[in-house]
Amino acid sequence: MIKSFDNARIVATTLFSAVAFVTGGMAQAQEDQLHPSLPQPSIASSLPEPLRSLGGLRPWLYDRGISFVFNYQQDLLGATTGGARRGTTYMGRLEGVLEWDLDKAFGWKGALFHVGAYQIHGLGLSRHFLQTIQPVSDLEALPTTRLNEIWIEQKLGDQFSVRFGQLAADAEFFLTPFHSLAVGGAYGWPAIMAANLPNGGPAYPFASPGVRLRYQPTADILLRAAVYNGDPVGANCVGDPQKCNRNGINFRMRDSAFAIAEGEYGYALPYQGGLTGHVRLGAWTHFGRFADKRYDLFGTALAAPTSVGLPLQHRGDHGVYGTFDQQVWRPSEAKEDADKGIFVYGRMSGAPSDRNAVNFYFDGGVNFVGLLPGRPNDQFGFMGAYARISPAVRGADFDTNLYTAAFGPIRDFEALLQATYQLQVIPGWNLQPNIQYVIHPNGHVVDATDPLGQRAVRNALVLGLRSSIKF
Repeated sequence: MIKSFDNARIVATTLFSAVAFVTGGMAQAQEDQLHPSLPQPSIASSLPEPLRSLGGLRPWLYDRGISFVFNYQQDLLGATTGGARRGTTYMGRLEGVLEWDLDKAFGWKGALFHVGAYQIHGLGLSRHFLQTIQPVSDLEALPTTRLNEIWIEQKLGDQFSVRFGQLAADAEFFLTPFHSLAVGGAYGWPAIMAANLPNGGPAYPFASPGVRLRYQPTADILLRAAVYNGDPVGANCVGDPQKCNRNGINFRMRDSAFAIAEGEYGYALPYQGGLTGHVRLGAWTHFGRFADKRYDLFGTALAAPTSVGLPLQHRGDHGVYGTFDQQVWRPSEAKEDADKGIFVYGRMSGAPSDRNAVNFYFDGGVNFVGLLPGRPNDQFGFMGAYARISPAVRGADFDTNLYTAAFGPIRDFEALLQATYQLQVIPGWNLQPNIQYVIHPNGHVVDATDPLGQRAVRNALVLGLRSSIKF
């Protein structure tokens, strides 16, 4: 069993949280007097001066167009049964984001500058113990200090904007707002993208140079499209791609492009004062070359003794997807209950089988928001994700067994189930116990500890606790 705990960080976080908890009674009385420079919710609202405003620095910067926020998330996760082996890990991520209103600062109307960075520490449970395609924590990444997004956005009127710089596709595309309750990485950038695009594509922990267009002709319709450098690391990387772009400053510009577009429609069902919902349809394409998962240049199985060992190359890759979220019940028709109730949501996507490891993906869940008496800011939910291993990969496994007289498992799918409860301790600080179950880790891959190479990695039960602090 491996444990990775940074005692200094844990003690500092505990003390900081304790101070916030002791002073938490001040928050409600002062909520209406909080300066607009504070993000909402923020643990700073529960702190006395000079901590709340950092000695007046925060409002002074805000008056000059500069705002910032720090998010500190920590996961304590344990694989209690199954997986490649059992163990417990700690993972933490401190995120800092600064935005500068260039209109307020220089009179550059409609312009906004944004920069964000991560400090990531600890060990990932999926990487070291579970061997999953979809990580059980969306914090999981190689420990490092990393630049994330850095961009300028220019608004052209009230309907159109363009954003350019180093961008992350998972910040705007293939999302619903309700997936954010989930702890697992599957519910962010889905496996059908992370497993198929070169080095995972422009998504956490990577960002990549690109341009994004956004057009909102009405309050109900939103269109967005973007083009990125399609490989945040590059084809010459050997080994772990996160080591090849460890600090997020490679700024690659010459790799094949990745393009994605999405349309969104919002509506309200005529029940209970309006039950809100959204549907989104999107498509993507990558202009690089992709190796066939089963056959070589001459159509012979790659596992066959007569194969030349060079996979058939396909020109480009592509896929389609759809997402939805729907409020199905709310406590009352009162305006203050518009964001409370029961919400269902999901995503579905498909991609070609011959060049992709995952050719079909689905996830979904149900969230219960603000329903417990006396706990208006708590929520809990149940989620599931399913990534189907493509027929080409399954065929390659069959070929390997056929030509080598092996009896290894045939990969088929990986599925994750999760239940979680998010409890607000004070505004800006949440605790979130969670339980996850992983079915067929890595698609039912061979367990490396089996000397015969016939046993698959076992299904895994994971217990966890997340702490999230916003300042």
